[in-house]
Amino acid sequence: MLGLAPAAAPQDPPPPPPSSVVCITSFKPPEGAYRYKPSACVFHQQGEFPIDGASTTTTKRLRWRTWTETEARAVGKILISTVGPGRLRLRLSEPRAPCGTTVFTKARFRYKLTFEGETYRDGGQIRIDDCLP
Repeated sequence: MLGLAPAAAPQDPPPPPPSSVVCITSFKPPEGAYRYKPSACVFHQQGEFPIDGASTTTTKRLRWRTWTETEARAVGKILISTVGPGRLRLRLSEPRAPCGTTVFTKARFRYKLTFEGETYRDGGQIRIDDCLP
């Protein structure tokens, strides 16, 4: 009897690469990078010229609680130029791949900060870059 090996079972296709986010890395000239679970990121509002503090949101100390193909959630710090750092809850969503790399295209920021003894809670959401500048 010949020692024939059984036919190989069909393999599952590899999982899709995780979604990324575009973070601004330089303002002169505007440049960015695709990031997966960045510990810090400067998010840029889509369609606006990247001016630090005007059309960008700077975050740091990000600790990712969830990062899936469809959504990412983190806590960390947001830097607000006129006030300073605040506590942040961040949600990324709406992944798209217009330039070949799947990236999140919407960011929702919820933050809490203290200024001159008063505590403020605020937030908002923006469409963020989906392609590298």
